[in-house]
Amino acid sequence: MISIAQSVFMAYVAVTLSACVMSSLSESSPNILLSSYFTAQSFRMSHYFVSYTSQITALIGGFQHKNQRFTVAEPLKVEIPGSMAAVAVAWNLPMSYWLKTYIFKKSRSLGYFAAAFLTYAVSSILHGLNFQLPAVLISIFSFSYVEADFREELSTFVDACVKVQKCQNCDHQNKVFCCALETAVLLLLTFCN
Repeated sequence: MISIAQSVFMAYVAVTLSACVMSSLSESSPNILLSSYFTAQSFRMSHYFVSYTSQITALIGGFQHKNQRFTVAEPLKVEIPGSMAAVAVAWNLPMSYWLKTYIFKKSRSLGYFAAAFLTYAVSSILHGLNFQLPAVLISIFSFSYVEADFREELSTFVDACVKVQKCQNCDHQNKVFCCALETAVLLLLTFCN
C-alpha cells in the first residue's frame, strides 16, 4: 500500500513538473538552449508520469516481480546517469529486461556490437518507425558503445575499475585513484553526452 501511495505522489509530481513548471520555464526562457533543455525535461517528466501510472496500475492489480518492489523507471538514474547504458536501462526497466533477455542474449553469438545494435534496432521498431525516435536510439547506442569501449580501455590502461559495469571481484591495483578517476570520467562523458 505504501508503494502505491509513493507512486501516486511521484506521478503527481511528474505531471505537475511536466505540464506546469517545465512548459512555463520553456516558454518564458529567453535563451534557446535553456528553452530546449526545459522542453526535453518536460518530455522526460511526462514519461515518468506514464511510468508511475503504469506502475500504480500493476501494483493495484497485484503484480509482483520476484518478491521485489515493482519499478518501471528510475528517474534519478536517468537524470544523473553513471553511463549512457544506465540511461537506456533505467528509462524503462521491464522493456530493458525483455530486450536484454530475448534479443541481446539470444544474439550475443553474433558478437557484442551486432547484438547491441540489433537490440537497439528492435527497440526502434517497437517504438514505431518514425525518424526521430530511431535517430535518438541509434545515437544512444553509439554513445554508449563508444563510452563502454573507452572505459574498458581506460580501465586496463590505469588498472582501475572505471568500466560501465562494475567488476564482480575487483582485482585492480588502483583502488583510491579509481574513485577520483571515475568521477572525472563520469563528468567528462556526461558533459559530452
